[in-house]
Amino acid sequence: MRTNLHAIAMSIVLASLGLGSIAAAEDCSPLGTWLAVKPGTHELAGFLSTSTGQSNNQGTLVVENPGFGAAFGGLFPGAVDGSVDRGVWERTGGRTFKYSLVGTAVDSSGVIIWIRKFYGTITLIDNCETEKITAVMAVYQGTGDPFEGAPLFEVDLGDLYARRLTLP
Repeated sequence: MRTNLHAIAMSIVLASLGLGSIAAAEDCSPLGTWLAVKPGTHELAGFLSTSTGQSNNQGTLVVENPGFGAAFGGLFPGAVDGSVDRGVWERTGGRTFKYSLVGTAVDSSGVIIWIRKFYGTITLIDNCETEKITAVMAVYQGTGDPFEGAPLFEVDLGDLYARRLTLP
């Protein structure tokens, strides 16, 4: 009993001195801009993403993938323009997060031809300077339901990596 009271008292003292945040320092912030890289290198590999939020626990995620064609490799030949993918993220642990993104492509009349949804997990590694990302892409018809409907197909993209953009 005395040991428990001692531990509680020490916690209160550390918190009042601002030292209680030492444990929180182990939790990395996902906020910032990230560039896709090939594993183990700094060689750029495609997408750019930005995580924002009012806190380090949840927020908005925007991903641009300039090399991803609107026609989806010929599967949707009528598609002429694709959107940026937008979605949400949420902390699931100290350095782990889950996310979900949605993007669309339209034909020349502005009709949605396809919807894609990416979802998976993010783990911050390398002193919080690299994201290790699992990603699944689900693809729906333009009239499909990316919230509760069944996709045309899903592709597991495996592990992806992104490096935090920092000031020189």
